[in-house]
Amino acid sequence: MDIDQFGHSLFSMPISRFKNLVSLSIESGSYLLNDTFLDIIINNQSLENFDFRVRNQYLYPKLWDSYDISKVLLGITSHQSLVRLTLILDIKVSTNSNLLEPIIGYLNSNKTLQYLYCNFSVYPKSNHKINNSTLTSLNVQSDFLRFWDSKNTSMQELSIDFDSNLSYNDDSVTRLYTMFPNLTKLLLNEGSSAVQYWILAATKVALTKCTQLKSIKFKLFNDDILYNSLQLAENLVSLEIINIATLGAIKPEFFKTILLCPNLRHLGLHSIPFYEHLMEAIISNQTLVSLKLNIQSWQSPIRFLSTLFSTNTTLQYLSYSVSHHKYVGGRDLTYIPKLLEAIEKSNHINSLKIDFMVKMSLNKKVVVTGASGYIGSSLVKRLLDIGNINVVAVVRDKSNQIKNQFLLEIEGAKERLTLESGDLETADYSTIFKDAYAIMHIASPYIYRADDPQKDIVQPAIQGNLRVLEAATKHSSIKKVIITSSSAAVIDLQKKKAVYNEDDWNDSSNISNPYTYSKYLAEKAAWDFKSKNPQVQYQVIILNPAFVLGPPLVSSYGQSLNTSLTTFRDSVIGKGDPLFSSRLVGVIDIRDLIKALEKALVSSENYDHQRYIMAASVITFHDMGVLCQQLFPQYKFTPTPIDPSVVLHPHSIESKSPLKLDSYIDIKTTLKDCIQYLLDSKNITLESQ
Repeated sequence: MDIDQFGHSLFSMPISRFKNLVSLSIESGSYLLNDTFLDIIINNQSLENFDFRVRNQYLYPKLWDSYDISKVLLGITSHQSLVRLTLILDIKVSTNSNLLEPIIGYLNSNKTLQYLYCNFSVYPKSNHKINNSTLTSLNVQSDFLRFWDSKNTSMQELSIDFDSNLSYNDDSVTRLYTMFPNLTKLLLNEGSSAVQYWILAATKVALTKCTQLKSIKFKLFNDDILYNSLQLAENLVSLEIINIATLGAIKPEFFKTILLCPNLRHLGLHSIPFYEHLMEAIISNQTLVSLKLNIQSWQSPIRFLSTLFSTNTTLQYLSYSVSHHKYVGGRDLTYIPKLLEAIEKSNHINSLKIDFMVKMSLNKKVVVTGASGYIGSSLVKRLLDIGNINVVAVVRDKSNQIKNQFLLEIEGAKERLTLESGDLETADYSTIFKDAYAIMHIASPYIYRADDPQKDIVQPAIQGNLRVLEAATKHSSIKKVIITSSSAAVIDLQKKKAVYNEDDWNDSSNISNPYTYSKYLAEKAAWDFKSKNPQVQYQVIILNPAFVLGPPLVSSYGQSLNTSLTTFRDSVIGKGDPLFSSRLVGVIDIRDLIKALEKALVSSENYDHQRYIMAASVITFHDMGVLCQQLFPQYKFTPTPIDPSVVLHPHSIESKSPLKLDSYIDIKTTLKDCIQYLLDSKNITLESQ
């Protein structure tokens, strides 16, 4: 049974209804901490799998204290039948609390538990040590290993999240292989420059000391320290390395050593630049069964793939992708027939995924409105990076050299960027759109208040969409009109839905919140225009991003912050509106939004009539400030306090659109990179602590 934050009414049922539960999963919801909840846990001695996750504790500060959580943990640890236990406690507790005591006591007495996933936002202290010999799989933070003080020969799988506060005289990481000598699978997660010493030390010791190790995944910071270790990894069957791109040049011997591991069958390399010697080693290898390559940039993928398929006889699974699309074109296209022929003859391949994009024809003209803004300028840069698109950037006043200079300094701007003047209600779109292939309409009022909101916010948004669509009908060359709307047009919190998607509309919005009202009416107007003019030659595609954060793609952007960055900054330093900071909002990274806009533009798929709502997380601005404090402990953040009058409606945002990206940048990465950008651009001042 899964119980989330919307299922608290279940606990009004008789306890006897739950007495035969074998598996119970609960996520969030502080109101669950009551006697009925505890009775359900304690009285189900048949329970084998328990998953308990608490997040966003700052939304209900009065209900979260170590005593309540301790009662829950004591209830959980009363079971002697559990086989799998997951505890994720994102709660604010004192490091002197006793939360670890019931967990350590349980591990020392239990004989049935085989899998433990334990993750605390802050690890309490304990004078007790763990002595357990039955666990076979452990997923913990490196802090947890400090409490382990016994040898476990049953342990086969270990996953570690490294903490940035590890001290260099702490030997818990390097000695863990003495405690777990029979490991067969090791995952070393996270890993920033602050903990690279431990990543390297743990990896090197594992490769040399754990003779049964067959699978390892880690973040690579330095190839020298691992070169000799890999030569000793005779039993290694699976190897996955991430973040190789940070290394720069890697010695040819490193990859050759990897591929000479005699039993290696599965290899994954993520975020890797192009290395000729690596590709040569892969092509000559005849032992790999599974290969995953995520190339950061590559000029000639088809040639490599066609050669690989022509020579390799062992691969059964291949996944190839490019994280920063370098479009395939020119001479490389001549290898496509050879590639297709080689794939057809490779009857040993059972699973194949190839992800790259073929270049558009040269000299396509793409118009971007709102081009000097946060999103618009990032899109302009991405289009210029592609290298074969002529970009027309519509700004308010192209003669304003001070405001537009940063656009003109983008690489490729001199050859392929033209500025045009125009605002939403007066721009001469009919002239600007001549010979264009696509219109990417970003411009829209992004302010929350105005003296006359109907005139200054709502009307310009509606007219902006309609004038773009009407002007596009006059040019047969235009094949796509891609409009950036907002999740504000989708999500109606008054409906109190658990999940929102593209089928939803914020139809209860009104002029009291002019921004959301403008987004709703402007998008409705666009779809009404499309339905009344079915003869138009172009596709209409609308993206509905949630609150957009992250570093702009143009590093010199930032003469004045836009509304979203300003709102975020003010909220994490205590200058935000408590009402706004207390509300749940969806968040999407600007880099993901640009990627989706790019996909809508260059894809050969027909996405006409499609909406795409984008959100990686749903969180309050207050909790964003709390996360920032965790990510930057050297600075002092003062998140805007919660307004107790705000009633939260927990929800998720899940797209059903065929435009949907495979994955999103996680919220921690977005916030970390956003704060770093604000610091670098001197748009935020933080006190050291």
